[in-house]
Amino acid sequence: MIIKSIEIKNFLSYYDTTEFKFDEGATLIIGQNNTGKSKLFDAYNWVLYDEAYETAAEDWVSTGQWKEQLVNRFAKLNCNTNSKVEVSVSLNFEDENSNSYLVNREYRVLKISDSEWSCPGSSDIAVTKTNAVTFNTQNFMGNEANELLSAFFPKNLSRYFLFQGEGISKLLRLNQRSDFTRAIGELSGIKYFDKARKYADKVYLRAKDQFENKEERNAEVQKQKVKITKDIDDINERVTDLKNKLENEYREKDIKERKLEEKEEELSRYEECAKLLQEIKSLEKQRDEKVDQKGKLFEYNRNGLMSLWIYNKSEGLIDNFLRLYRKAKEEAKIPEPIRQDFIKEMLQDHLCKVCGTDAPEHSPQYHQISSFINEKSLDKEIAVINALSDTADSLKSNITHIPDNIKEFRDELNQVQQELDGLRTKIVYKEDELRIVTERIEDEKKIGKIQRADLEKINLSQLTKDRDQIKIDLDQSKGKIDQISGRKDEADKSLKKLEDEYKALIERSENQFERERMLLAQNIKDEVYKLYDNFLGNLIGDIEEEANTYFENMTRTNPALSGKVRVDYENREVYTVDESGIPMANINQANKVSLQISFVAAVLSVSNRIWDKHFPFVADAPISALGGNNKISAIKTIIDIFRQSIVILKDDADLENIEGLNNEQVRQLIKNNGKIRNAYELRMEGATINEQRTKIIKLK
Repeated sequence: MIIKSIEIKNFLSYYDTTEFKFDEGATLIIGQNNTGKSKLFDAYNWVLYDEAYETAAEDWVSTGQWKEQLVNRFAKLNCNTNSKVEVSVSLNFEDENSNSYLVNREYRVLKISDSEWSCPGSSDIAVTKTNAVTFNTQNFMGNEANELLSAFFPKNLSRYFLFQGEGISKLLRLNQRSDFTRAIGELSGIKYFDKARKYADKVYLRAKDQFENKEERNAEVQKQKVKITKDIDDINERVTDLKNKLENEYREKDIKERKLEEKEEELSRYEECAKLLQEIKSLEKQRDEKVDQKGKLFEYNRNGLMSLWIYNKSEGLIDNFLRLYRKAKEEAKIPEPIRQDFIKEMLQDHLCKVCGTDAPEHSPQYHQISSFINEKSLDKEIAVINALSDTADSLKSNITHIPDNIKEFRDELNQVQQELDGLRTKIVYKEDELRIVTERIEDEKKIGKIQRADLEKINLSQLTKDRDQIKIDLDQSKGKIDQISGRKDEADKSLKKLEDEYKALIERSENQFERERMLLAQNIKDEVYKLYDNFLGNLIGDIEEEANTYFENMTRTNPALSGKVRVDYENREVYTVDESGIPMANINQANKVSLQISFVAAVLSVSNRIWDKHFPFVADAPISALGGNNKISAIKTIIDIFRQSIVILKDDADLENIEGLNNEQVRQLIKNNGKIRNAYELRMEGATINEQRTKIIKLK
C-alpha cells in the first residue's frame, strides 16, 4: 500500500490545518528539538489506533485519557466559551489494487471556561473507499471502519512499520528472544506452521494415550510398553524442567544484555563527549597560541616598519643628494679629510706615521708635518657629509625594500589569521558536534540542559567499572546457559533413543486399530515438522541474505570492521561474524544500529514477498545514534530498501548559519537524490507556550 497524504487539524502541536503529501519512494521530514516531529508520528498512530504517546506517562494513551490535552493550545486559546474546537487527522492511502481509502478520525471538545472542558470518552472514526475502476464509494463507520483498518494496518504488526523515537533499538535490541521470536513469527507467517506443529502434537498425544491405555495381549510387549512409557514421561519431565530453567536463564541474560547495552551506550556517549571536549580544549590552546603569535608579529614589525614608513616615497630626494655628493667628490669639492689629532700625535712622537721617517723637533721633516696643521680645518664637516652619504646609501636600501617587507609582514599576518580563523571554525564545528551529542543524552535521559562544566565532572572510570561488572555478570549467565543446554542436549539424546525404541514397540503391538492410528499420527507429526523445518530454513536463509545486502550497503563508508550478519533462530539471536565465522563480541554503535535496521528491513522484505503486502516504513528518528557519513548511508539504504518510506529526522544544522545550512549533508541529500520525492522542514512558531504551533516548510 502507499500512503498519499496526511492532514492534521488542531492535533497537539499542529494548529489549524496542516497537510503533508507523499508518494512512492522516500519522504524526509526534518526538524530540530520540540518542533513537532514526534507529534507528527503520533498523528499516524492516533488516526489508525486512537492513541498517542504521552511523554510524561511514557506510554501510549487513548483519546478518552488525553481529553482536551489532545487539542492544540493555540486552538484552545482562540476558542470562545460555549464553543467547540475540533481535532482531526485524515489519512489517504491506496491498496495494491489502486483503490483509494480516506481515513478520518475526529474529536470535539466543548469549552465551558478557560480551565474547564467537556470531553467525550472516545473519538469518531470513518473510512471512505473509492474503487479504482468504477470510482464508486463505500463508507465504513465505527467498528466496521476499525475492522477495515485492521486488515491493512494490523495493530500487532504496527511496531514493524511505525517506529517511535529510537523504536528500532527499543523494539529489537537483537538480544531479546521474545522480540526476535515476535518479529519472525508475526511478519513471516511461521506462526501458522508452528500452530500446525502444535495441532499435530495434540493428535499424536491423543493417539498415544489411547495406544498406551489399550493393554497388550503379549505380556512382554505390555511390560516394555509400560516401562518405556514411564521412562519417556520421566525424560520429558526432565526436558521440560531444563527448558524452563533455560528460559529463565535466557530472561536473566536478556536483562543483563539490555543493561550492558544501555551502559555501553551511556559510556559511548560520554566517551564521545570527553573526546570532543579534549579536541575542543586542544583547538582552544592552538587558537590562543595563534593569537599570541599574531600579537608578537605586530610588536616585532611595528618599530622597524613604522619608523621606515615615514621615509616611504623619498627615494628621489635621497638619489638627488647622493648624485650631488658623488659629483662633488669627483670634482674634489669635498677633500679627503686630514685628521688634525693624527698630525698632532705625529709631532708629539717625532715620527711620521705615514712613511715611518723620524721627525726630530726643528728638523725639515718636523716642519713638513707641522705644515698640515690648520685650525680652520673642515674635517668634522667633511666627516658629517661622508657619514650622511653612508646613511643615505643604507636608508635608500631599506626604503627600497619597504614594499617587500610590508608584503612579507602582511603575508605572515594573513597566514596567521587564516590559521586562526580555521581553528575558530573547527572549534565551532566541534562545539556543534558536542551540542548534538549532549542533546541526545538529554533526550534519552529526559533531563535538562547539560553544560560543559557538567560533562567535565563525568566519572568515566566509574562508568567503565560498572560496565565491566555487568559484563562479568553476563558471562556468568552465559556459562549457566551453556551448562543447562549441555544437560538438555543429553536429555534430548536419551529421549530420542527411547522414542526409537517406542516406535519399534508399536510395530510389535497386536492392537491393530490403536497401532495403525498411532503410526498415522506419528507420520502426520513427522511431515508437519518437516514442513515447518523446510519453511523455517528457507525463511531464515532468505532473511539472512537480505539482511547482509542491506547491512553491507549501510556500513560501506564505516571504517570499523562490520562483518557478516548471522541469523541464529535456534538461540533467537542476530549478530555479526568475522571472516572465520566467529561472532564479533563488540561492534560500534553505528554498526549496531545498521544491523538492527537491516534485520527489520530484511524480515519486512521477505514478508512482502510471502504475503504480497507492502507496508510503508514510517520512522521517527530511527538513526539518531548515527552521525556524518554513517547517517547519510543509513538514510540512503532505507530509501533503497522500502517501496515507500517516511523518515522523520532530527535536524542537526545551525539554522543561523545560512551558508552552513545550504551545505548541510541531509539537505544536500534531499536536493540531489532523485528517490526522495518529498521533503519538509518543521519549525516552531509562537511567542508563548500557549501560542506555539508547528510550521512546515516544503523543501522538495
